[in-house]
Amino acid sequence: MKSKIFPFLTVCTAFLSTALIIKFIFFGFDVNAKTFKLSAPQKTQYEGLFAKESLKIFEGETIKLSEIKEPLVMLNFWATWCIPCLKKFKSIKKLQSEFGEKIKVLGVNVDERSNLSIKEYKKFVNKNKLNFKSVLDPEANILSKFNLSHVPAIIIYHKGKVVHFSNNTKDYKHDKVLSDLKKTIQ
Repeated sequence: MKSKIFPFLTVCTAFLSTALIIKFIFFGFDVNAKTFKLSAPQKTQYEGLFAKESLKIFEGETIKLSEIKEPLVMLNFWATWCIPCLKKFKSIKKLQSEFGEKIKVLGVNVDERSNLSIKEYKKFVNKNKLNFKSVLDPEANILSKFNLSHVPAIIIYHKGKVVHFSNNTKDYKHDKVLSDLKKTIQ
């Protein structure tokens, strides 16, 4: 019995290994969620959540999204283990400096509590010089409310209406989104 299964497993392992090597050669090591466009019902759902959702920030403050005074609000769904999420931080900082008081960035960190202590989280925030506040969502309750299954994901609202959605490694420093957002707030 062993002699019949072993060649089959060897062929399967060789096939999978070859497929992975080809994938890395052509597409690199970057792990991205698939990009998708928001449907009208998803957009309506996100806008409804904006109207009623309150987020308890790590530092203890509770923020009702609809009461944020800045015209632009960015929800940044991220995790410390997510390489594409970490790549976005630099462009998010640039976006914040570009828009100043016109944008409020809020992070939703989905690291499991067992994988990230409060002390480690603070250390991570300081090390990466994050200039936005985050909600800790270790059970992914907020992620689930938004029907998201992957990070990174970013939703940008203008006065409660969704104006941008991204679930890939979009660079906000050099992208058309930057100019579109400027037009939106004029």
